[in-house]
Amino acid sequence: MHRRILLPVLVAGLVAETAAPAWSKPAHEQHSVTLVARDGIHLAATVLEPTAPGPHPGLVLVPGYGTNDNLYAAQANKFAEDGYVTLTYTPHGFWDSQGTIDVAGPDDVADASTAVDWLLANTDADPQRIGMAGLSYGAGISLLTAAHDSRVRAVAALSPWADLGRSLLPNNTWSQQAIGLLLALGGLTGRPGPDLTAATTAFQHDDRSAVPTLSAQRSPAGQVDRLNTNQPAVLLAAPWGDDMFPPEQLIDFFQRLNLPKQLRLVPGDHAMPELGGLLGLPNETWDEAHAWLDHYLLGAPNGVDRQPAVQVRPTLGGPWQGYPSWAAMSTSRERDFLGATTMSPQGAPAWSEPVTAGFDTVADGGIIEFTAALQQIGVPHVAWIPAVARTNAMVWESAPGVQRLRGEPHMHLRMTCGATSTTVIAYLYDVAPDGVGTLLSWQPDTLLDVAPSAPQDVDITLGPVVHDVPAGHHVALVVDTVDPLYRDATSPGSTVAFSATATDQSYVDFPLG
Repeated sequence: MHRRILLPVLVAGLVAETAAPAWSKPAHEQHSVTLVARDGIHLAATVLEPTAPGPHPGLVLVPGYGTNDNLYAAQANKFAEDGYVTLTYTPHGFWDSQGTIDVAGPDDVADASTAVDWLLANTDADPQRIGMAGLSYGAGISLLTAAHDSRVRAVAALSPWADLGRSLLPNNTWSQQAIGLLLALGGLTGRPGPDLTAATTAFQHDDRSAVPTLSAQRSPAGQVDRLNTNQPAVLLAAPWGDDMFPPEQLIDFFQRLNLPKQLRLVPGDHAMPELGGLLGLPNETWDEAHAWLDHYLLGAPNGVDRQPAVQVRPTLGGPWQGYPSWAAMSTSRERDFLGATTMSPQGAPAWSEPVTAGFDTVADGGIIEFTAALQQIGVPHVAWIPAVARTNAMVWESAPGVQRLRGEPHMHLRMTCGATSTTVIAYLYDVAPDGVGTLLSWQPDTLLDVAPSAPQDVDITLGPVVHDVPAGHHVALVVDTVDPLYRDATSPGSTVAFSATATDQSYVDFPLG
């Protein structure tokens, strides 16, 4: 059977080329093994054992969605060289592993504990020093396992989710590119199980009621009490522009954790900051994962426990900034009231502006796994703000001025919909003097079963931002009704009126630091 995908094959080749000379004793040995899961199905796995006398810390690496146990060829070798007994396996339902895709459900969590069982029964892994690490799907499974298995003492979760429902259905809006990618990968590389099949049907039939049921037991955010009881050391590393699992749900989760923890945010899209490390190339995120596990499992005095709990590179790139907590990042909030076209700290007179909904503008969130990924190499996502069609969107612009944005902006909008449902997407831009706006943050919101012609108060918290608006620049807020990232519920040609009254102002709160 074909268990290999192209990327792991290339990685394995790179690792082989850099292996120790034949006359020297290898630092570790590698074997293919089969795990027997608790439901009796067989999982393909690879174990790497140091040749030096043990006991050694044990590490379970859980691959990403649609991949197999070869994904971590380079990183597993590095961990083994550093003294870990390392086991990586192909998850339930993918490639050569039997069963069906469980979408990080109870079977997947049980499989991870089975991997720990196997390490303790078949190697010299130290039961007091068990860790887990993973990328994307593997990150979520690692967090869920740490909540249910107290043997897991440290976790490095890279590009994880915390709340699956908030990730794939943010504010009642289907994240269609993310869901489409997951469904395609599942069909190509595995065998969908009943829950994934039910989720596919729900998406196809626009049935939002199925999401809470699917999400509840698959969201680490719902396991905070268990995690706080078990006290694993948790590293969360994610990109600002993650279109699969947006960082705002991860930040809320992080703030509720009461255990050794660190949150790291960098420019990029889902799983892109870690990609080079999978190829065996120098990689900052994987280096930090190694340092985290080295400290908590090897006892390395590398100081990660003394670093600020929140480490960020600015949204558009720049040097690291450290904060003792997420709340400490923002020291004040500035409220700007929204007029018909401008925003100002002074209250606006009553106004009302209609737009024709259902037609896209030049403002959008881009393409998943591409647009935000370009920010890693200094290519931001831009739009020429004068070109945003005012017939199909609202645009508010501030006066020029330096602002240190730190945190999650919040909008309060007064809206009147001409249809029973509509979607709005809010965007925040840094606008240069020539009108070119660089996208900093965005957020969708879908209103369902509203009374046409009745004013609605809509509150939208945009994604987090760490950005200094340069001198001569200003910020702009754009709200339109269509974005390719999302499946909208907007009726083309319907009207959405934005407004403010003396007693019900529309406004935006900017977190500053």
